[in-house]
Amino acid sequence: MNSPKTAVLTLSIVLLAFPALAKTLSQPDRIDDARALINHGDFNRARALLEPLSPGKQEIEAWFLLGKLSYLSGEIDQAVEFLEKASKGKPDSSQHFLWLGRALGRKAEQASPFRAPFLARQAHNAFRTAVDLDPNDLDARDDLLSYYLDAPGFLGGGKEKAAALVDEIKDRHPCDYLVQLAQIRVQEKSFEQAETALQKAAALNPPCSAGVLALAEFYQDKKNANRAREIWLKAVQVFPESPSAHFEFGRFEIESGGNLESGRREMEAFLKLYSSGNPYPFEAYYWLGELFLKLNQPAEAIGKFEKALSLFAAHSLSQKGLAEARQQMKNQRK
Repeated sequence: MNSPKTAVLTLSIVLLAFPALAKTLSQPDRIDDARALINHGDFNRARALLEPLSPGKQEIEAWFLLGKLSYLSGEIDQAVEFLEKASKGKPDSSQHFLWLGRALGRKAEQASPFRAPFLARQAHNAFRTAVDLDPNDLDARDDLLSYYLDAPGFLGGGKEKAAALVDEIKDRHPCDYLVQLAQIRVQEKSFEQAETALQKAAALNPPCSAGVLALAEFYQDKKNANRAREIWLKAVQVFPESPSAHFEFGRFEIESGGNLESGRREMEAFLKLYSSGNPYPFEAYYWLGELFLKLNQPAEAIGKFEKALSLFAAHSLSQKGLAEARQQMKNQRK
């Protein structure tokens, strides 16, 4: 999901939409409900619950959740501020340092050449801390791996560090080990070795959804649409209850302009199966909007983009899609 560049819906507008909610919930209830809303991708209502909170014993979790929302909304300076407070307030939380590392990394990308190295080192330290706090936090390990592969040696990067990090999970997380090993091989442009690693991951018993999905993405990146489609189809057949498998297959068909009916069917299957976590429903509505744009059905596209924005007002891709759909509708009326 791309981080939006526009600001989120202002608090006053959001609270007008949810007046009863804003008045009746206690501070702990607000935080619990906001956490649940974030897990379900309803970022607008989550922010409406969190921003009015007064300082108190629950403020550390509020800072963390507001930091995540700020990061996802492209408000990077604010995200760093909230997440630094959260990580200092709860220095034993891997997740707090993971999201702080992400925010610092994004801030480094936007910073001047003089400040960027300092921020990059801070991001590295945050990712390293997240992994040290929870060696089985695979998201933290993946972000630290990406840092090692992308950053130059003087900023703490390096292939040797990447390889050592991946080797640590070889025995206890064989599927993720193979997927991450493939990332290293791709970075080295050893594409045959990367493909072999992913094929092994996809063939593990019991089946490993992460391996199958990563193999399909590999073929998509290599512009082998037929092979990618074959693997996506295998994914939804082997993992019929996996929302991610249906989402990724649907996204592939819509993005590539392949079988749009199949893309629509898979996105609708995702929405029916969805329970929580990433990818989020607003992303599915965005892709359905893109599908209807490709079908020259702007009215349907507008409805999907508006649904996405009702969940995440700052989603820049849906904002752009909505503008395109409205223009398409105007052109049809001429």
